[in-house]
Amino acid sequence: MDDDISTIDRAVVIAGGEMSTVPSPAPGTVVIAADSGYDHARRTGIDVDLLIGDLDSISAPGLEHARRAGVAILEYPIDKDHTDLELALAHAVDAGATRIDIHGGEAGSLGHLLGVALELTDRRWSDVDVRWHTERGVASVVRPGPTVVLDAAAGSIVSLIPVGDVTGVTTTGFRWCLEGESLEAGTSRGLRNEIVEPPSHIRVSGGALLVIVEEKTP
Repeated sequence: MDDDISTIDRAVVIAGGEMSTVPSPAPGTVVIAADSGYDHARRTGIDVDLLIGDLDSISAPGLEHARRAGVAILEYPIDKDHTDLELALAHAVDAGATRIDIHGGEAGSLGHLLGVALELTDRRWSDVDVRWHTERGVASVVRPGPTVVLDAAAGSIVSLIPVGDVTGVTTTGFRWCLEGESLEAGTSRGLRNEIVEPPSHIRVSGGALLVIVEEKTP
């Protein structure tokens, strides 16, 4: 079936792999399943608007269910240059989404996990609020622009990981704050800080900062 999704504002992307979080799409949110992410959606009772990918990992019953339900399907060749998740993100952005919540994509190889995290930093969605929800926490990206308010309670552990060199990093509400400082690629300086005075804030003047918020463990 051809894609019949028109312009959207908010999207939930359900990836394959393992999924330990359960999306709760608000009314009007478009749900996109990346390949076997459709099986996760079916298991959790979430209606899918679009199934996208090479369909090499979705279960046979899942694919049959999607077809019977009239879900829009965009099938790509197995030999392709982009992951199913990347295709889903690009489709959501092209359709106008300004907020994308990713669920799934957990476990698997170290290369897979790092690849998912780095996909958040793609310049094609630099104007979009993209968040990856996992069992341990939420990953997002901060770029130059308005100050970002973190949705994190006191005691939360926050890691700031520069993807390339990041300049003008300013934070408030952290145990150890930064004031217009630089974080060079590969530095461990931003790892495992703690929120002490929420709401906390982050601002950067250059580069892309991968921000991971985790609950504090005993």
